[in-house]
Amino acid sequence: NVKEAIIKRTRKAFVDSNLKAFDLGFSAAQELG
Repeated sequence: NVKEAIIKRTRKAFVDSNLKAFDLGFSAAQELG
């Protein structure tokens, strides 16, 4: 099912970018103390 594969790939990319943004925000918060 092509549509399902596209949805899964999009969701994975979305989750990955959200995790990166979270990591950046977390390390910035750590530096600010």
